[in-house]
Amino acid sequence: MGVLFYGIKVKKKQFNFPIPEFLDNSINDLITACNTNDSLADCYMDELYNNINNCLHLDIDDEQAREVRDYYINGGMYEAN
Repeated sequence: MGVLFYGIKVKKKQFNFPIPEFLDNSINDLITACNTNDSLADCYMDELYNNINNCLHLDIDDEQAREVRDYYINGGMYEAN
């Protein structure tokens, strides 16, 4: 589903729009899993992907969801390093 590389430290991105708390928690879980080489990092990525979809049109719009996906799911977090 997404781009996941082990052994590369990633950073949290500050977006120009509010991130709902449950989505922020999923982001934090993924970053922690990536930075600790957790073998379940792919599960955290799946959870984040689903939570982006869950808040789409309620808390964030299509463009904002795309920005979060591009960074955390599609490999942008590795390009930012």
